[in-house]
This record gives sequence, C-alpha cells and structure tokens, in this order.
Amino acid sequence: MKKLLLKPIIYTLLTLSAFSIYSCEKMPGRVLLPPGTSTTTSTGSTGSTGKTGSTGSTGATGSTGSTGSTGTTGATGATGSTGSTGVNGFTGSTTGIGPIALGATNTVIVQVNGGTATTFTAPTYMLSFLSVNAFLPLTSVFVLSTSNSNTVTLGYIGASSGIYSGIGSAITIGSYSLVDDNGTETINVTTQNVTGSIGASGTLKGTFDGLMMDHNQTPAVSVRVSGSFNLQQ
Repeated sequence: MKKLLLKPIIYTLLTLSAFSIYSCEKMPGRVLLPPGTSTTTSTGSTGSTGKTGSTGSTGATGSTGSTGSTGTTGATGATGSTGSTGVNGFTGSTTGIGPIALGATNTVIVQVNGGTATTFTAPTYMLSFLSVNAFLPLTSVFVLSTSNSNTVTLGYIGASSGIYSGIGSAITIGSYSLVDDNGTETINVTTQNVTGSIGASGTLKGTFDGLMMDHNQTPAVSVRVSGSFNLQQ
C-alpha cells in the first residue's frame, strides 16, 4: 500500500527535476554543469571615474582685530635757555634836552642806550670846537683821545643858540659805533659866543638827545644817545 502511494510522488519529483534541468539548458549564458563541478566567473569591468565635485565657496572674511591701546606720552623736553636782551629803542627827542645836564667847564658827557654816562675831560681828551661860515654856518664839537678809540663829533648848521638837527654827528664809545644817519639827533645850543673859525675862541654850551644808528650791529640798529657839552677856549 505504501509503495503504491510513493510512486506518484517520486514520479512528480523526477518530472519537476527534468523540467528544471531543461530550463537551465535553454537560458542564455547558462551552462549546465555536472553536479560537483565548480566554475570561475569573469571579473567585472572597472567602473568609470566619477566627476570631480565643484569647488566649495570662499569662506567669510574674519572680523577686524581690536585697535591696540595708545602709548604713554613722552616726557616734556627741558626749557631752552633765555636769549640775550636786545638793544633798547627809544623815541628821539625833538628838543635836544635829554637826561644829561651840563657838566663842569671843558667837559663832554655821553650816555648811550640808557647806560652809564661817560665824561670826557681835558687834558685826558682833547676838546675843541670850530665854527665855519662859508655857504652855511657850520659848528662842530670834537672829542679826541690819544690813549683809546673813543671819539665824539657833533655837528649842526647854526652859529647861535637854538635847536638844530645833528649833521655829520658820529660817536665811537665802548662797543658802539654810532652815526646820525637820519638826522634824528637833536642838539639844543644854550650858549654860543664864538669868534673865528678854525682855532675859534669863545664859549659853547648845550645838550643833545635822540637816536643814532649803531653800525657795530648787523643790521645796524637805532639806539638812544644823550649828552651835554660845556666848552671854553
């Protein structure tokens, strides 16, 4: 009984196996190998190289760094030395009357730029005057020295007492070399009793005051000159 039941089953299995083998033989690229036989498969082809990716975008600019702190202030330099005091200027006198009064007979006194007055006396200095009346009356006072370079010359156009502008006046005293370039030295003659010309005799008195140019300075500067004369010969 069991054999009768197994026959149909066995037959069915064989039929299916045969159909399966037949199907494998008919499939393209398939080779039916005997059982237990192995086969080597062919190596697949190398895949194509992938495309290069696009360049990434530029990164954002970094933030600006903070400003450094300010350095400390340097020390203040030392104060420079004070320059020397310039020569004092004065307004010239229009009267010829300055701060110097008449001195003793046969003296000439000169004060420059408000400094110490210098007194010229005989016989240390030769004091003289002359009065020449050619085209114009010209009177001059002279102080000369045989021991130093100090000299005084005062000139004015006039032959009697009065107020005159200096003409040809020049004074060399100390470090000053003074010339009345612009006629601003005013001479106030208080007494003039003179006879003769060169080698004149008589009495000549007066004062002077005003501005003269100091040519020992470069450029020349204006300084105040005051003085008096009291001469008798």
